[in-house]
Amino acid sequence: MKKLLIGLLLVFVCSIAYGNDANTKLLMHFDADPFTDSSTGGAHGNASETADVDLDTVTYKWSPGSADFDGDSGYLTYSNDADWDILADDANSYVVHFWVKMANHSGEECWLCHYQDGSNFWRIWHRDGFGGMNFKVQGGNETGYVGEITDTNWHHILFAIIGDGSGFDVGVYRDGTQYGHCTQIEYNFTGDLVIGDYDKGSSGLYYDGHMDELKIQHDNLEFGLAPDAGLTDTYDVPTGPDAPTSSSSRVIIVR
Repeated sequence: MKKLLIGLLLVFVCSIAYGNDANTKLLMHFDADPFTDSSTGGAHGNASETADVDLDTVTYKWSPGSADFDGDSGYLTYSNDADWDILADDANSYVVHFWVKMANHSGEECWLCHYQDGSNFWRIWHRDGFGGMNFKVQGGNETGYVGEITDTNWHHILFAIIGDGSGFDVGVYRDGTQYGHCTQIEYNFTGDLVIGDYDKGSSGLYYDGHMDELKIQHDNLEFGLAPDAGLTDTYDVPTGPDAPTSSSSRVIIVR
């Protein structure tokens, strides 16, 4: 009997879902004011608020609230941190995603930026009349303007920065569909993370609209993205606040 037990292998197959873990560097539900980071891996506390960013408990993607940016002076910031330096090491991958409901489509509006100065930054923004969404690295490549939003509905916006040790493949997505692609090399920036503006008021690229469920994830496990120049990549749009959209099977052997 003892020999039989020693030779027995117990095999368990577990489904591992990805949500808020050690690689989650920013997670903002925008459910209360002051707006705070709920991430396990970042834990950056409350954002600093400039001018007018309101908590809206009537208009939101996921209950009970969202952030309402006024489009003329309001934005949120977090001070410099390595968690924002998503292009520093091409052995790593990052996925940035959030929900937006734009109030209008005039001009240029920046959703998110790691801003050092006018010559050193990455930003995620939308440009009316030029094609829409864009990932820009000052001094580097940009995706071009793709996937323009022309309505006031809620949309899931996702930017994938996928490293392979020799550079990054960058994909721009909206509502599960890839719209843009570019390649990037490594860049290192220091400066504030700005939410709802580009350069903290100097250029006036304020976002006018609502934002919900902003997340910066330091891996590619949640969506398993593979951005490509043919724009064929897709993903399953989250169906709840910080809802894991995919899982993997892990085999655990117990001797």
